[in-house]
Amino acid sequence: MGKTIKVCVRTRPTAQFAAGHIAIDADRNAITIDKGHEASPDGVCNNAQSRFDFRFHHVLHNASQDTVYETLARDVVQDVVDGINGTIMTYGQTGSGKTFTMLGDMNNYVHRGVAPRALAHVFADVAARIETQYTVVCTYMEIYNERIFDLLKALGDEDARNDYQIVEEKGGRGVFVRGLTEVEVASEAEALNLLYSGQLARTTAQHKLNRNSNRSHSIFTVTLRQQSRSGVSEKVVTSKLNLVDLAGSERLKKTMEGADGTAYDVDATMKKESMYINQSLTYLEQCVVGLSKRAPQHVAYRQTKLTGVLKDSLGGNCATLLFACMWAESAHLEETVSTLRLAQRMMRVQNTAEKVQTTDPARLARKQERLIRDLRQELLMHDALADRSGVKYDPYTPEEQAIIAAQCRRYADADEARAADLLEFDSVRQMREMCAQFKKLLRDAEAKVAEVLGWRLGVVTSLVALDLASDLIVSAPDVVRGAPLQRSPKASKFVASYARFFCNMALQANRFQTVAPTLLCSAVIRATRELLNVAPAWPPRLSRFTGYGDGELSRLARDLLSYYRREFPEHHASVRSFAASPKSVLDVARTELQSPIQQLDLDRDA
Repeated sequence: MGKTIKVCVRTRPTAQFAAGHIAIDADRNAITIDKGHEASPDGVCNNAQSRFDFRFHHVLHNASQDTVYETLARDVVQDVVDGINGTIMTYGQTGSGKTFTMLGDMNNYVHRGVAPRALAHVFADVAARIETQYTVVCTYMEIYNERIFDLLKALGDEDARNDYQIVEEKGGRGVFVRGLTEVEVASEAEALNLLYSGQLARTTAQHKLNRNSNRSHSIFTVTLRQQSRSGVSEKVVTSKLNLVDLAGSERLKKTMEGADGTAYDVDATMKKESMYINQSLTYLEQCVVGLSKRAPQHVAYRQTKLTGVLKDSLGGNCATLLFACMWAESAHLEETVSTLRLAQRMMRVQNTAEKVQTTDPARLARKQERLIRDLRQELLMHDALADRSGVKYDPYTPEEQAIIAAQCRRYADADEARAADLLEFDSVRQMREMCAQFKKLLRDAEAKVAEVLGWRLGVVTSLVALDLASDLIVSAPDVVRGAPLQRSPKASKFVASYARFFCNMALQANRFQTVAPTLLCSAVIRATRELLNVAPAWPPRLSRFTGYGDGELSRLARDLLSYYRREFPEHHASVRSFAASPKSVLDVARTELQSPIQQLDLDRDA
């Protein structure tokens, strides 16, 4: 069962708190905003909603940095150390305190933010778990103008400005950015150095609401890889902590307007930045809206780089915490309502946070080697106690293989009563060698059978049987309308082609599908000879060759002729007879074949 995203609202301390419009109930974790009705200039009644009621998991008003971390963030970081993915993100309008909540004051230890406290928490817990080996890897990136940049590369490095690609691995790392610099750290100080140096490389600008406004979204990722230090388990648990500092939503009218209402020139770069920031936050809100529905159909993660990177954090395998920062002054009521609406929708998004376990191949191989070594030692001990020779593991020599092969041949040639006493083995090694010899015997037997059959191993059909009997279809002793055959080879070819036509006809008719191939072939030959007035209709040579008598074939032959005359009347009318000749004599020795073609049916059934 999934868990909803935790949402904590934090207000920025201000001396101009809008007490007349904003009411905060810390005990109920509720916020009420009443904007009041503004009279329209033309006197038209304003029916727009002016009162808004919100409930969250926590509401922190004028709270310290320590309270912010201990309220909810500590639980998320603890889950990451235990092997579950976690995400902590800050959201709100520009100047509402998002970056301060995430990073704090870099020059004041007491006012450090969520990220430094999370790093301290991680390394403190890792140091306390002496039975587990942890590997900590950090990455830091920013999304600026819909491009991903690496903040851990050296400043001025052109590769840091490459457009990195988002990759998703099912059942593995999940969503990550390929090509980012991954730095393995061994202490809290090393991790903090990466965090603060990367923060200095972020794109910032100054405007009327914020002297140091971040113009990009940043994601600092801490990946923990944990496995048993003693090596008793090959399982590897991988978890990651995403610390996301979103750029503030803003309106150019406010950010570029002075206190006296004087409008300043809008810088083209800042205008472009604001466009991309607001666009990505809009798609983020669309994803949240889609996920908050009871039956979400499609979530547009791929619309922006931000939503693509946060796919695991929104509706995926991750425990997510959102800090919604608000600037509780009368001038920012519209932005505050917008922020709280998104935060409230975020509370309905469910994630399924589970441990991601993989297997270390090297450790698994070492474990199997130890197991094999222990089993061999146990077998040696068992053989010594049972007073028998030890088990050998070396391959058999050719002489030993010949002895086992002879034993297998005696077993194969013996009758069922004696066969059980001919196989003796005392080890798995010997049993495997016997199986190999039996397989060799089977292959040799199959090769001999194929050689006897002339390697004719195709599917047995009536056409195959007809090809075998083609030389016997017509012979010199046969007569046509009482006259001896003339040009016997030509007549044999004519009748054989006509019989092939009959075969194809029978194979296409459903009523003859169940007839054995050799029986159908024999009936085809008899029907053909009868149709073409060749006498006798079923001579002794064909009876000896096929194994079928005339009585067995007559009914089936009549069915074939009836079906032929009904379905192919024009073809029957155009049949021309052939002349007979006493001069042609075929090789009657071919009629004395030792194996009848009925054996084909047996081979087919087998």
